[in-house]
Amino acid sequence: MPEELEQDQQDTGWYYFIATPEIYPSLEGYVDQSRGYPIGGTKTSTLRGLPPSEDLKITNDGSGKLMLQLETWRVTSDDLAALQPYIDQGVLSIITKAEWDELQIVEEEDLLPESDPQISLSTHCSQQIDDLLDESMSMEVNGKIFTSQDHASSTYVRNPDLWCGDLDITCASPWNSSGGHKRAGTLVTPRHVIGAAHYEYSVGAVVRFVEKDGTVHDRTVTGKARHPDYSPHIPDLTIYTLDSDLPDTIKPCAVMPSDYTSYLVNEQVKTACLGLDQEEKALIIDWNSGGRMRTPTDPNRLIFHENKISGDSGNPAFIIVDGELVLMTVWTWGGAGGGTAVADYISGINTMISTADTQAGVSTNYTVTEADFSTFPKV
Repeated sequence: MPEELEQDQQDTGWYYFIATPEIYPSLEGYVDQSRGYPIGGTKTSTLRGLPPSEDLKITNDGSGKLMLQLETWRVTSDDLAALQPYIDQGVLSIITKAEWDELQIVEEEDLLPESDPQISLSTHCSQQIDDLLDESMSMEVNGKIFTSQDHASSTYVRNPDLWCGDLDITCASPWNSSGGHKRAGTLVTPRHVIGAAHYEYSVGAVVRFVEKDGTVHDRTVTGKARHPDYSPHIPDLTIYTLDSDLPDTIKPCAVMPSDYTSYLVNEQVKTACLGLDQEEKALIIDWNSGGRMRTPTDPNRLIFHENKISGDSGNPAFIIVDGELVLMTVWTWGGAGGGTAVADYISGINTMISTADTQAGVSTNYTVTEADFSTFPKV
């Protein structure tokens, strides 16, 4: 592959494909028959399916070709080798982000008035974090959500010096009876928790949430549902139904919307994210693509960066939009961190809620709340 393309993929975290309408159904078929892209055999770490052709953009050069972008981690070297015959035939191309932008049809609704000072979603999310930081801060003083946690006595004191102390992080559970401070879960409806499928609670487990003022609320798991397509470790998601709703003082988080790629793309300054760990530290990571993160390079962000380790699985990672948490993933992998991109599985998650409710013998009719990015310019 040309060096220019490899560098572009490294910088953006995306592959940009252009395919003829005639060949695209074949690519869809290969993905549906296997778990690899496009001819991946038994691989389980990439795509489960491709969007229908009617959901794809069409190039503006009159050729009628379809435009598809995929995160780089979903496409392996074997996949690229399988694609080569299509590339040789001229029915499929891999292009750079700049070439992709030139081929996009700019619709009237995408145009902003010249006087509109809107910034990109990526810049906004980074400012939401960077504006709270300064070089005098430290992990010891400013990085811990609680100054003290006594799980036995259900006593929690929030840290008044937390770098992100103005954010409502009450959706994050600090303790459960299955794993103690491990096997984390995050509230996504007033009655449902999401966690990692490879690191689950049991039905009957008690899950704890803590209000901003330290008031504790315990709930019992009465039903659970793992994503039916789970195979280590994608999609690494489990939903739990609790025995009753949490009060309004425990705020469920929104989730990344299924159309997030229309609004969020990494820029020269990478998108800053908030992630938690088993010690309830408020860590900072840079978004890479999908549910994958990277180590920050900004010195202030690095103050609050630590690699994820065994026991951190299930903890959440968020972007911050207008002061609100938006769930991107729950941890599966270590290092900078990574997990299943929840935006890719919205429908499945809502089905899991219904399945967990059925096991619990209730019908809550809850669904997750997708964040609305429509006030930001499309990319």
